[in-house]
Amino acid sequence: YRDDEAPTLPNQLESVHHIKLERLDELEMAQLSLSMLGEVGMNPQVLGLLKQETEGNAFFMVEVVRALAEEAGRLSEIGRATLPQSVCAAVMRRVIARRLERVPEWGQLLLTWSAVAGRRINLYMLDDLIDIDVRLDEWLTLCTNAAVLMSRDGTWLFSHDKLREALLERIPDEERPAIYRQVAEAIERTIPPQEDRASYANQLAQLWQVAQDTIKEWQYRQMAA
Repeated sequence: YRDDEAPTLPNQLESVHHIKLERLDELEMAQLSLSMLGEVGMNPQVLGLLKQETEGNAFFMVEVVRALAEEAGRLSEIGRATLPQSVCAAVMRRVIARRLERVPEWGQLLLTWSAVAGRRINLYMLDDLIDIDVRLDEWLTLCTNAAVLMSRDGTWLFSHDKLREALLERIPDEERPAIYRQVAEAIERTIPPQEDRASYANQLAQLWQVAQDTIKEWQYRQMAA
């Protein structure tokens, strides 16, 4: 079962041993591709596209192969011609949209701020930006159940970078500079005292560039250099 579709299922099946299917590494992706497609599944173009589009997510791999097969006409024809890089875009958009829609409306802005800041979730920044009645722990739980975020070695991340890309694409052009400014200012205010400000220089330079503040951007580019 997909844990983003039924996050509470293990609680209903207490006697069942629960095994989580982690992301596949490159060798495992190649093995799955071979098992689904035969020898054509070892085509470097096919493997490269699967790696780029799925990052080892088994469900995404199946969806991408299905989309490729529909485009080619049948599985055996996949990879015989130049692979269209956008062939699975519509499929991925549907899957990603379903995941993002499971996060309630009040949590969407937090996702947008987080996407602007990068794939790693900056909890200090979010705590600075959110209203006092918003609970970060509740938001993290909801986003984890929707398979939008995950925790790895004590760090919160977007579970797939395409989720982050989708959130960035949704920001209206007229609102983009103001949102990037919000995030940049919050990061500046919340850099932990034990951390070197220069380690944030590249990130802040890029944020201030989109926020259209050339003075701030130049200051951080000098610091980064």
